[in-house]
Amino acid sequence: MATKVKLRQKAISGNRQSLYLDFYPAIINPETGQQTRREFLNMFLCNEIEIEEKKYFDDKGKEQKRFVTILDKKGEPKKVKLNPIDKQHNKETLQTAEQIRQKRDNELNKPEIYTGYEKEQLKIKEKGELNFVEYFKKLADKRKSSNYDNWVSACHYLNSFTKGNKVCRSE
Repeated sequence: MATKVKLRQKAISGNRQSLYLDFYPAIINPETGQQTRREFLNMFLCNEIEIEEKKYFDDKGKEQKRFVTILDKKGEPKKVKLNPIDKQHNKETLQTAEQIRQKRDNELNKPEIYTGYEKEQLKIKEKGELNFVEYFKKLADKRKSSNYDNWVSACHYLNSFTKGNKVCRSE
């Protein structure tokens, strides 16, 4: 059965919308090995419709947030006028997100279009984009022998040197 990949939007605070991919049926996340239906893209759009945050309590008494569109006197969603920069940002972000959606769709449904070499290159590229400090921490956690303290010390120096900023291994 083919996996459907859809680009969806979710309202968030700051009058923005978060973009994510929705998979049906669920796919296996390669990092965690668990099934997932969503992949958040960390891409945001400026909202053209005014929304407000409503707080409520669920059945268990836990406070929850819900974003509700504000309606005008005619009962239609109240529009927010976007400046040209925000409109251009939305257009470019949607194009990039659509390209990512198409790439995921091809990876899941058309594995034959990628040769073994191309698949290996994609894996190398993804590994190259990982944060080096996090990668080093994972390596240090594997070292439980006599030089474990050296690895931990080097990890602390890397953190202080990079000041917590992300450093890709490809840089």
